[in-house]
Amino acid sequence: MIRTNSISKALSLRIIFSTLAVWMSVVGLTYLTVSQALEHYFDASLEETAQRILPLALDDFYSRQISLGGNSNSSIRPQFSTRLFNSDFESPTHKEDIAYRLIDVENKKTVIHSHDIGRFEALSNYAPGYFNSGELRGLNQITKDGRFILQIFERRAIRFEAIKNVLLSFFIPILVALPALVIMVVLSVKSGLKPLQRLSNELNNQDPRDLKQLIHHALPAELEPIYSRLNSLLKQIDKLIERERQFASNTAHELRTPLALMKGEITRLKAQSYNHQIEQDLAHIQNEVDRLALVTEKLLQLARSDSRSNQVFEEMDLSLVLDLTLRDLSMTISPNVIEVDKNIKLFTDIDAFGILIKNIIENAFKYSSAPDSVTLRLEGGTLYVRNKTNLSDDLSTDSLFERGNRQRQNSVLGSGLGLSIVRTISDNLGIEVDIEIKKQEGDNWFEVSLDLNNHLRI
Repeated sequence: MIRTNSISKALSLRIIFSTLAVWMSVVGLTYLTVSQALEHYFDASLEETAQRILPLALDDFYSRQISLGGNSNSSIRPQFSTRLFNSDFESPTHKEDIAYRLIDVENKKTVIHSHDIGRFEALSNYAPGYFNSGELRGLNQITKDGRFILQIFERRAIRFEAIKNVLLSFFIPILVALPALVIMVVLSVKSGLKPLQRLSNELNNQDPRDLKQLIHHALPAELEPIYSRLNSLLKQIDKLIERERQFASNTAHELRTPLALMKGEITRLKAQSYNHQIEQDLAHIQNEVDRLALVTEKLLQLARSDSRSNQVFEEMDLSLVLDLTLRDLSMTISPNVIEVDKNIKLFTDIDAFGILIKNIIENAFKYSSAPDSVTLRLEGGTLYVRNKTNLSDDLSTDSLFERGNRQRQNSVLGSGLGLSIVRTISDNLGIEVDIEIKKQEGDNWFEVSLDLNNHLRI
């Protein structure tokens, strides 16, 4: 089975996944841009912090030297007393995000440091500028005389945390709005495809036997050519079907008269002939002429049944319709063959229904393996026409309605049109018709059922 895909579903998924792809690309670009911008900002802040701490650390170092009686550099004057940046104050819950140390270049010893410097003692990078070391981002700031290096460190996790917070503040609202976006996309696609859905519904509701023009709605520019082309094709098909119907009807009418003359001539020749072989040949010709006359009659009925025009619905006794049909077929039957209440009225196109029931009853008598087995019974609003048959109960009954399907029974070959006419008329009248071949008590029964519930008046 070919799998059918929904345009609405396909469009919705494509738009949603395309939006997600663009969004993910924006996420990646934003991450790179924000990361670089924040790295630059934190580096600049680290350098600025170093420039502020370096003179204070030097001042503190020389202040300590003076307080201890050491020599001082005359060019540097202490700005505050003996304040120590390396005080013994430590909090067990405090963890410095930025730490520093002042290193004497001559002996590579730390002379001033922040209190949380223990884990940085092993660092031996003294080159000026920025550097990375594990979880740290560092900067070496050298004094003008080259004697001291201020080494300042910052945990890189701070930067990652800042980037994460910026990205989350940007993306959480989008993630929250994503379900709303999906709903809006689905609703928008469905709304946009409504004209196409309306066209599909119109085509589904179009009756193949009544090819009327599609109703012209306000259409998008993309669908306007489709509507116009479909209406043009429907008009052409309707003309072709009408031409075919007229051809069948006209041909049948034209054949009636010569066939009647041929039958008359054959009958006259048979009466005047005394040759047995000639009589047999004439009998064979007459059978073929009779069969051709039957096919001609069926063609006329088919042309009538294919058209819904000029339908006239009226009310009539159902039992009377059946009696008239049997008389038209010149069938003499026993009274118990028709089991229909005489008070039940039938409301439909009586002429069309007459053709329908005539074909069913004619088939029942012509192809029955026992003509006296034919019965007509109304039960629960359904009319059943039954007869014994030689057909197998394995036969596909749906194929019997196909035009041109001919079954041979009792040495009689059908025209292949009778049940096709029945199906066409029943569809036009809104009557459900069904065929079943049942096996009962060793016999096969051919049963045609007509659902007349919508057409009966009691």
